[in-house]
Amino acid sequence: MTTQPPYRKVLVAVDGRPGGQDAVALARVLAAPDAELCLVHVWALGATLLVDRTEESDRLLERERRLAGLECPIRSFGSPTTLVGLRELVRTERADLVVLGASHRSPLGRLVLGSVTRSAVHKLGCAVAVAPRGYADHPGSLKTIGVGFTATDDSWPALDAARDLARVHHAEVRAITVVPPPPVMASSPAAPILAAGLRERAVEDARRRLDTLTDVDGRVALGTAAPALRVFATEVDLLVLGSHGRGAIRRLVLGSAADAVLHDLHAPVLVLPQVAGDVEAGTPVEEAAGAR
Repeated sequence: MTTQPPYRKVLVAVDGRPGGQDAVALARVLAAPDAELCLVHVWALGATLLVDRTEESDRLLERERRLAGLECPIRSFGSPTTLVGLRELVRTERADLVVLGASHRSPLGRLVLGSVTRSAVHKLGCAVAVAPRGYADHPGSLKTIGVGFTATDDSWPALDAARDLARVHHAEVRAITVVPPPPVMASSPAAPILAAGLRERAVEDARRRLDTLTDVDGRVALGTAAPALRVFATEVDLLVLGSHGRGAIRRLVLGSAADAVLHDLHAPVLVLPQVAGDVEAGTPVEEAAGAR
């Protein structure tokens, strides 16, 4: 099991809605040539735990497999929640990557739009990719791969993943560092000058870090992470993010701004997990987020 590409064991979560085929299309792009894809469906256990929907779930999976033109294993799993079910499937299948579609009219879609980057990435313990709505209609190729870069611990695996995928797909890597506005200062005649100085210094530091990266086209954006990454995502074929660092990108991935980005996906997003030890130890998300 690895958190970095190439991904050789890929779970594609489907639920009978169009987002499932979007996820299949993205899995085909991200998976290694010799990868094993497995279609999975997590069905909700009833309050009495007496209703077995395995046969219904298997039929759904067979329809999805035929629609995708795949010859691959299928796995049906009953669970109290989608997240718990996916986590158990990741564990038993030793999956490297879970791919989801961003359809919002289902429990699976609500997982993507509500908590995939704040909770699922940590609890699943593997990389998670999210396909935008309609991706199956025009999947295209990976010519430009973007990465959110902060020079913190989680940014380097994200950059490595982007570079690995770029080598396979002969793609260009672009990195963005988001510099937030300086803190509000007490009103004084010197406050605007001090704020401008802080902003200029932060931008210079960010540019200097980006300039040290080889084979990467770096840029600095001023403002908050969500709007900056939404714009950035319109210019790339895949956006790669880490999930454990500090600063603007961390707040995006772990905070409510992630919802805004995922609601308005322009490109697929690949989010790498935190260190496996935190997940296996059952560290709460909030505690793990502040562990480094």
